[in-house]
Amino acid sequence: MSIISIGIPIPDRSALPGQTGDGNEVNLQYATQNYCDGTGIFTPTVATPAGGAFTDNSSDPNLFQVNSTTGAFNLGVSNPGNYIVTYTVAGVGSANFPINISALDDASFSYSASTFCADAPDQTPTITTPGGLFSQPTGLSINSSTGEINVAASTPGAYTITYTTNNCVNSSTQNVTINALPAVAISGALSYCNGSNTTLTATAGLSSYLWSTGATTQAINVTAGSYTVTGTDSNGCSATSSSVTVTELPLDDASFSYSANSYCQNAASNPTTTPATPGGTFSSTTGLSINSTTGEINLAASTVGNYVVTYNTPSGNSCPNSSTQNVEVLAVDVASLSYPASSYPQSGTDPSPTFSPQNGGTFTATPSGLSINSSTGVIDLSASSVNSYTITYTSGGACPDTATFSLGIVSVDASFSYSTPICKFDSNPTPTVVTAGGTFTASPSGLTFANASTGEIDLSNTAVNTYTITYTVSGVSSTQSVEVEGATAIATVNNDATMTFNGTDQYIQLSSEVNHGTTNTLSFWINSSNTGTRDVLGANTNGGYLLKALNASDTVSYRTSAGARTFDLSGLSSNPMKDGDWHHIAFTRNSSNLIQLYVDGSSVGSAQSLSGNTLFEVIGANYAKSVFFDGKLDEVAIWNTALGPCDIKGIYDATTTVSGQPKTANLLDANTTIPTPVYWNRMGDS
Repeated sequence: MSIISIGIPIPDRSALPGQTGDGNEVNLQYATQNYCDGTGIFTPTVATPAGGAFTDNSSDPNLFQVNSTTGAFNLGVSNPGNYIVTYTVAGVGSANFPINISALDDASFSYSASTFCADAPDQTPTITTPGGLFSQPTGLSINSSTGEINVAASTPGAYTITYTTNNCVNSSTQNVTINALPAVAISGALSYCNGSNTTLTATAGLSSYLWSTGATTQAINVTAGSYTVTGTDSNGCSATSSSVTVTELPLDDASFSYSANSYCQNAASNPTTTPATPGGTFSSTTGLSINSTTGEINLAASTVGNYVVTYNTPSGNSCPNSSTQNVEVLAVDVASLSYPASSYPQSGTDPSPTFSPQNGGTFTATPSGLSINSSTGVIDLSASSVNSYTITYTSGGACPDTATFSLGIVSVDASFSYSTPICKFDSNPTPTVVTAGGTFTASPSGLTFANASTGEIDLSNTAVNTYTITYTVSGVSSTQSVEVEGATAIATVNNDATMTFNGTDQYIQLSSEVNHGTTNTLSFWINSSNTGTRDVLGANTNGGYLLKALNASDTVSYRTSAGARTFDLSGLSSNPMKDGDWHHIAFTRNSSNLIQLYVDGSSVGSAQSLSGNTLFEVIGANYAKSVFFDGKLDEVAIWNTALGPCDIKGIYDATTTVSGQPKTANLLDANTTIPTPVYWNRMGDS
């Protein structure tokens, strides 16, 4: 604390209050009358004559007290006030001296706030005791007399400002912080493609945002236009970004086209295209062979079908785009043509062709001389000249094809005919021949003739295949396509159960009789060791049985309402009706009343049947339940048609074991050519 000393002349003692004596004998003088509250001990500068005593007029020594001997007073323990010190010299007189102690100046001052943003207006403080000086910290632009802060001209930071008075000197401080404005900028793509938008993002880390659109999020999706954003930081300081302009860009023109929407797979040239914006990539769905760079379609390498071709403009372009076009690759007609024979006599029956597709195609022939219907292909033999011709069929579809057939018109009729198809397991077939005396040949290899003159085929030595058989007589030839079939394909089903009959009283009575007519097939599996006579199946016919095993004589009897026919089994390696092994038995009866017996898929004999129906009603006994079967039966089935030998073989071959699981033919297989039976008993299987 500073003490302000005021030098004054020695006062006229006669004028001092309380002065006693003549005023010339006692003199009291301090360095000054005025003091500021503070510290320090002050003694008189003049106190004559010596030996006097000092007193004061303070009512309380705690407020002010002068040393009675030295006249000293301690400013540090004195209180502000106006006091009088009296110096008294006994026998001489006294003198007074005023002592005025002033309180220290009130150095307090204040600003409107302690924190300001860098863009705040100038700040002027409120000062309790004006006239002092303000400190000027480095970086702070402040008027030392008024304390006014030029915020904009100051460097952001924290400052301590001191104000010092100039009377009874005192000082005080205020802390002021000037916060820098936040750096607010906009980032993001300033252009976007038509049909989209772009995202603008303001500087991260701010407390709040206010876009020129009114949005208050850090990032906004925008379209074309100009945008600013004001960001406020945690100090409450705000700044506005520079304006940015967003532009919308047009999409590439991705259009392209082919000359047509559909093309034949065998077209002479491949379709090409030129896109409006080159340099992109072509693609399509699987099956269409397309050059990804040029868009050229390789029709021959493409699969027939409808496709969507997509063109994408270059990905490096500002606004890539895509477009599509539908393209169809049309199948080329697959034309076929054949006639029943390769040569015909002029006197023969006019032949009609087999051809496909039948879609309005036309027939032509070379050389001239063949009278042929251009629409149907029927040949007018009597109006045709003897010669060799090539007949061409041109289909009528959008993508036509041609097929040819070589045919001769002859004076000799070399035509012949097999009944087809031929089953390998049937009896050897012989064709019907118009003119005998010729020779039969076949291709490819694999077909063996039992007699090349008659055309009888040795099926046991012929492989399953399709053959072209040629008959040549008197230099004239004709051909026929003949298929030798194998066992009919049929799916399998699990076979886990069979039924055992005791031969005395066990049988199955059908809920209603099965009338399988005069054309029929009977199929079942049997396993029996009984050597006597047993009725296997019963029927409401003369004799009461449908099938009887006469094991003592190694024969089996098949009965209709008109009688019975017996088949001799003695020529087999064992009697399947009594040898104790499983065997497949089948009887077929065709429209000519020919009954055929099959054992394990092979024909073992036939006999003429009598006319009449058979009504099947009982399994394991005769109709009267007087003769019973002793053994096991499985998969009993009846058809009202005569199955072929390939069908019987297929049923037999389907019975096998797969990974330990017994299997048998699924007689309800929808994908086989074998018809559905009118009755099928699984004998315990579901």
